[in-house]
Amino acid sequence: MATRFFEEKDHAELYQKYRFVPSEELQKTIFSYLEEKTSKPYKIAVDIGCGSGQGTRLLAPYFDKVLGIDISEAQINQAKQLPNALNISYIVGSAEKLPLEDDSVDLLTSFTAIHWFDKVPFLMEVERVLKPHGCVAFSSYLPYIKVYYKDCSEKLETIVNETMKFLVDSDASGRIKFLESKYQDVFDSMSFREKNSVRNIQSKIPMTINGLLGYIQSLGMYQTLLKTNSETAKALLKRTETRLQPSKDRDYKLGISPNGSHRAFHVVDV
Repeated sequence: MATRFFEEKDHAELYQKYRFVPSEELQKTIFSYLEEKTSKPYKIAVDIGCGSGQGTRLLAPYFDKVLGIDISEAQINQAKQLPNALNISYIVGSAEKLPLEDDSVDLLTSFTAIHWFDKVPFLMEVERVLKPHGCVAFSSYLPYIKVYYKDCSEKLETIVNETMKFLVDSDASGRIKFLESKYQDVFDSMSFREKNSVRNIQSKIPMTINGLLGYIQSLGMYQTLLKTNSETAKALLKRTETRLQPSKDRDYKLGISPNGSHRAFHVVDV
């Protein structure tokens, strides 16, 4: 059974506010591959585990119709409240039982989400709904972060990743450890004739300290800790904030890169 997260309204609001969009480098990788392997016009793209639509909205210029699907009604409500192109729609739905016709989808994407899905039924659905020569792109980033700030990048990076390690080690779902494996099991399980993995697509994201703290709070593993041991979760966040922020400059801007950045899978020729 798929793992259920991000369903509370407060959590969905954090996700919408603090999660970053897929990098330009990742977008170029996906769309150049799509152009190489299948011909225009592109009719339908579907974004599974779309959250509040950060990745879904990027698909709009390339397709006649874009559909974002997420199990969380709270996330879908957040996505609908934001400005969207007229060809985008969102629905609440399961990754393991897609409300789509056979052989109907040109591109299926999932940005930082498939570690929450039940692998076997999800991949069966992917094979069912993709058109012949359709493409699928799965991507994610690892929980650990590279930090860039003047001459104290290494110190700040150590602070952030000590917090991340604590959260990873405390994660009861086991899904984050699956994420650390870089989706290799999912990739190996795909039966498509042609598939390719692309690693270490680098991107540097400008982010304030407050933005970084908000990002940490948006993580499913932080929210789980908050539910099971709220005092520990709040103390962890406060300690991280205190260690990161100097006394005179309360919200300086870092450059951050999810360690290992994105890993994208592209599959054609169903």
